[in-house]
Amino acid sequence: MSRLLLVRHGETEWNTRGLYQGHADSPLTARGLAQIDEVAAKLACEAAERIVASDLGRTLVSAHRLAGRLGLAVEVDPRLRELHLGTAAGLDRAGIRALPGYEFKPDWRFPEGESFVDLEARVFAALLELGAGDRPVIVVTHAGPIRAALRRVRGLSYEQALQLRVDPETYLDLDPETLRP
Repeated sequence: MSRLLLVRHGETEWNTRGLYQGHADSPLTARGLAQIDEVAAKLACEAAERIVASDLGRTLVSAHRLAGRLGLAVEVDPRLRELHLGTAAGLDRAGIRALPGYEFKPDWRFPEGESFVDLEARVFAALLELGAGDRPVIVVTHAGPIRAALRRVRGLSYEQALQLRVDPETYLDLDPETLRP
């Protein structure tokens, strides 16, 4: 299996305001574009054969910017999307905690959205499929999917994984085999 190089999209306007986006979108900031340029310089030596991105706007902008610097085309896979927050998109942390019935459990679903367990199932299916080649694949996604991968690889609890900082200026070099149960 090939290596997967997981990249978080650049900083967005909502990120700077502490708002959760889920499947909603917010434009990248100037800093976000610079972060993608920084990670592109680091990825230049990786000999990746393709870039696959979530279909949300912030990841597509990030992926196309990377692609332009690395000479690769961008493929899209909606399974790489962020956690679907449903009606909670656009809320800050306090707003999410105030949702009726909210309790932090991996199988709790956001109203009209999904659970962390749902996120992991779709993301891991995509990553295992993408890792079937023999050359590295750059995967441009979101903090949620990257935290899910780190949770599995490092044996973390959901609570621990949510505390992990996922910076756009870096990337996670992942052997997809480590995602298998």
